[in-house]
Amino acid sequence: MTPASGSSQIVRHWHVEALGKLDAARDAYGNVLHTLVLTKPHGEIHVSVSGEVETEALADGRLFGEAGPIPLEHFTCATALTAPDAAIRELAQRVPAFDTPASLVALAERIAECMAYRHEQADATGTAAQALGRGVGHGIMRT
Repeated sequence: MTPASGSSQIVRHWHVEALGKLDAARDAYGNVLHTLVLTKPHGEIHVSVSGEVETEALADGRLFGEAGPIPLEHFTCATALTAPDAAIRELAQRVPAFDTPASLVALAERIAECMAYRHEQADATGTAAQALGRGVGHGIMRT
């Protein structure tokens, strides 16, 4: 839940809040992660995250430098939440190839054309296919 500062973004401030003991640590890839310890029975958990991240436009949609500690193939694995349906496949087929940074930027532009962005509290439920079907993306991290 905590972004890292890097060559294209600076985390100005970030705050994670929850009822209970919240411990921060780093995972094997160097990402900040939080563990919430609750010592009483509970029916739901509320986590509030707020912050400000300043980003810079990327030349040709690229980060120049090392790819990072996570192998790029990791991002190509479908999960239950990211599995493509017919609409996602059709959207991806509008971009002729994914072999250049410009083609990936073109894909991002096609997604933006299909999904209205709402700057409001995010409800991270549902799948990518459901979000595309609704035509709405929610979030609190975009400025």
